[in-house]
Amino acid sequence: MAKFKIYPLHLGRVIRSEESPVVAFYLTDGKNHVMVDTGGTPADGVSKMPYYQDPGQTMEEKLAEMYIDPATINIVINSHLHWDHMSNNHLFPNAKFYVQRAEYLYACAPVPTQKWGFDLERIISTDWILLDGDEEIIDGLSVLFVGGHTPGSQCILVDTEKGTCALTCDFITKYAQWEHEPKLAGDIYTNIIQYYWGLKKLEKACDYIIPGHNYEVLKHTVLP
Repeated sequence: MAKFKIYPLHLGRVIRSEESPVVAFYLTDGKNHVMVDTGGTPADGVSKMPYYQDPGQTMEEKLAEMYIDPATINIVINSHLHWDHMSNNHLFPNAKFYVQRAEYLYACAPVPTQKWGFDLERIISTDWILLDGDEEIIDGLSVLFVGGHTPGSQCILVDTEKGTCALTCDFITKYAQWEHEPKLAGDIYTNIIQYYWGLKKLEKACDYIIPGHNYEVLKHTVLP
């Protein structure tokens, strides 16, 4: 079975307490063409939170730079449904879209203090395949339900030449969280107890991680 290569795409930056890159991932095993998360759009920087893109950092530009036709993407996995992880789903007309059922249900009716993170119109306009927990998507690619950050957060487990890689997205945004003992939750979460057990589950499931909002990741064109 062919191993996957992972290509991080730098899609701009958000500013909360600090500046963080927005990152999506293109994966291929030579046969399948997969997107993990799809980033935000320039308009989101006006309506949601400070979000900036330099020239060349839109999803369309990144794909063109790599000579990837969006129509060839056959799988999109959204780690969760915050706007900076799913706002370009519409660019992939032939993809199947995967998200946890728990995430979809919460994103459609979040508590008022967390509505800022979701774009209901985009969410309900996507034709989802709803997952209920851990599931293999195709050979060498599966999802691990972890919750914590949002009720339906999932990490993506990828079979690579270096072993099983977990794309942790917002569940683990920085290497420092993973390297600390005990491992640290992020600063945005809906259930800290679920987060704790998700970290324990993730430890057993992967050989290494690639975090979701870390400039260190962008030093590499392809991983591993």
